Amino acid sequence: MTRPFFGSALAIAVAAAPAAASPTQATAQLPVADLSGRTVETLVPAEFDGGFFGGIGDIVVREGAVWVLDAGEGRILHFDAAGRLVVAFGRRGQGPGELSMWTTGLRVDSVVSVVDAQQQRTSWFTLDGEHLETRRVGGSAGDGRPVPSGGLAFLRNGAVVSATRGFYQFGAGGVVGGDPYHNVILESPGNPRTDTIASWRFDSVSWVAGAMSMFSTDFGDGGAWATMGDSAVVVADGHEGVITVFTAPNSPGSDAGSPWLSVDSVEIGVRGRPATAADRERAEADFRRERPNLPRQVEFGDWPTRWSVATELRISDDGKVWARRAVHGDERQHWTEVDLDGPLRRHVILPERFSLRAIAGGRLYGVARDDMDLPRVATLALR
Repeated sequence: MTRPFFGSALAIAVAAAPAAASPTQATAQLPVADLSGRTVETLVPAEFDGGFFGGIGDIVVREGAVWVLDAGEGRILHFDAAGRLVVAFGRRGQGPGELSMWTTGLRVDSVVSVVDAQQQRTSWFTLDGEHLETRRVGGSAGDGRPVPSGGLAFLRNGAVVSATRGFYQFGAGGVVGGDPYHNVILESPGNPRTDTIASWRFDSVSWVAGAMSMFSTDFGDGGAWATMGDSAVVVADGHEGVITVFTAPNSPGSDAGSPWLSVDSVEIGVRGRPATAADRERAEADFRRERPNLPRQVEFGDWPTRWSVATELRISDDGKVWARRAVHGDERQHWTEVDLDGPLRRHVILPERFSLRAIAGGRLYGVARDDMDLPRVATLALR
């Protein structure tokens, strides 16, 4: 099954974008910034005034302060530049302002907002933690509307961005339904119609051996998305190596008289290389090692066709896009930094056991883990 990366509603605009990289660029080498030997500095230790982190999600750096979404505990933590706790608010639950462990999308400006994908809603708080509003968005499993299982966001022009995650449905004899694509969907203001602006293949493979299920490969999801504040949606095609920005009108850099959404695309500088038969054999061997009792005769289906060069996106405070690559056999994270308005394209390798969450003020912020696998908030210099 083949599906275009972009939805038909914006096909004309995207067709005018620069062409994707040629096949000879699939293994092209970008300048490398290897930071793996640099010291990671602890900003907030695993144990702090508020206890322990239950599971660090998003990190936001604003005016020197650091905001942490502790999704495991359903709370938001505000630390000063020295890592001292200023305020903590939120809790696990289903009431107004309460959060689930699937909370993502932390944003801090004049207020604090956070997206709860499991409960299909967004909550807003003051900077001091007072709950302002909780708004439910999206459909339910039975009403025909897409359920935003892959995140929500709101643009300043009133558009709602939601994402659905791919899935399989299994029945007698194998896969009987589902959609193995993640989709990013836009609801324009004042218009009940929705537009799918991007779709990409997830990294999973179905298998049937009496029992039926799916397993994730390390090829990586075929794309990713993020918001740039409340002014734009950034999506990346991890197979073709293209980043596209959908900008809301009256946003920085857009014309006041522009359509409700404008589209611009740039190349990442590399494409995802084809997933070979040897890659599939190795992935199957890894899967079998985890399930030593798996029968010899197993039917595997619908393998991803490429490795992805954009399995995750982060936007720096100066507007650069960071796309994470899928890499086998290396515990270090590999990212490509892309300047949307300039020639900068470089491959950045991070220290082991450090997971990137934010880029601000020439520093990287993320989650570092010690030998006991306890998470802490850490930072290191980018240059």
